[in-house]
Amino acid sequence: MKRKTRALITVMILLTLAACGQTDGEDDQDIAQSVAATQTKMAWETSLESVRQTEAAQEEEPAEAEVVEEQPPTPEPDVVHVLLPDMPNEAIASYMTDFNSSEFAADQVTYGDQFFINRYERPFTAEMEEYRGYLDIVRANLKYNPPWFYVEVFLAEPLPESSGALYAVELDLDVDNRGDFLILAAQPSGEDWTVEGLTVLEDSNEDVGGDLPLLTEELPADLAGDGYDREVVREGRGDDPDLAWIRRNPEDPACLEFAFKDELTGNTGFLWNAWSDEGLRDPALADYNDRFTFEEAGSPYPEHQFYPIQELNLVDSTCRSWYGFQPEGDEVGLCQIYTPGEGYRLCVSYTFGAGTFTQCNETCLPECPSHPGSVGSITYFCRRCKLPD
Repeated sequence: MKRKTRALITVMILLTLAACGQTDGEDDQDIAQSVAATQTKMAWETSLESVRQTEAAQEEEPAEAEVVEEQPPTPEPDVVHVLLPDMPNEAIASYMTDFNSSEFAADQVTYGDQFFINRYERPFTAEMEEYRGYLDIVRANLKYNPPWFYVEVFLAEPLPESSGALYAVELDLDVDNRGDFLILAAQPSGEDWTVEGLTVLEDSNEDVGGDLPLLTEELPADLAGDGYDREVVREGRGDDPDLAWIRRNPEDPACLEFAFKDELTGNTGFLWNAWSDEGLRDPALADYNDRFTFEEAGSPYPEHQFYPIQELNLVDSTCRSWYGFQPEGDEVGLCQIYTPGEGYRLCVSYTFGAGTFTQCNETCLPECPSHPGSVGSITYFCRRCKLPD
């Protein structure tokens, strides 16, 4: 703006001088040249100012966001295995048998289910519409070849080529009825030992099963705990990549095998049992019978008022066998002890609406299992029975 003002003043002075009598031809020519030069300079300065304003405006415009290329995640290092399982020996150190539902599946019923002690015989979809024999555990063996424990899980029907089923071995190391570790794996695809799809989980805060492990409490969801909450190893990633393995039994298409190191159990005895699960498949919900009422879970017994099974389906579990010690005989969910004499069955009386029904554990034990008596609408008690020889 100042430049434009000075230029106008110059033009006015020149015009004034011209008007004052300087009419000589040369003077006129000089004045004309001066005016032309001044006008040219004004045009140049105007153009320059326009460029400067444009540059300033461009500088004030926000710069385009820099495009940052996403870096690929850093690949995890390969798992390196040092020690692999071999073939289990023939000697069986511990075992359990379980009800075979295939004999009754066509009639859409089965037996052996003990909802109130977290033992299930439910290899069916909801409403008992479809039976899946690859979930139906009929026997499990525990073998020991130091440093490996092997668990063979036998099923009513051969494993399919693939499925969504999970299989597990549960370990109670301090024999308090509460599971401590869960070795959980997806159905293996081959006959070679693998860690693919396998996780070892721990109950780090001892809340599996709530206040009454194995016994149903009908706990509200916000009080039922987080079950098996800590990953010890997942697919070989953890403190010990070789801790646990799984495979299909190369000699039996209806059997799969677990292997885990004895360092997981320590030097003391323990209780153990086997699971199959293609329903909830959520170890954080252990124990399942604390998450549902009996009515919500349903029952596979045809004469039961909650027949058929409902929300708790496609799951099978065994009684709890022992290794490395002699049980007292009052442990909840214990497998049958064979010894002559009088024994006890744990029973439950359940009030629903105006009705009450009673169910007793099929296993007769030397001692009455510890129980809380009455818990809400549930009452636990023992009945005498005769121990099998």
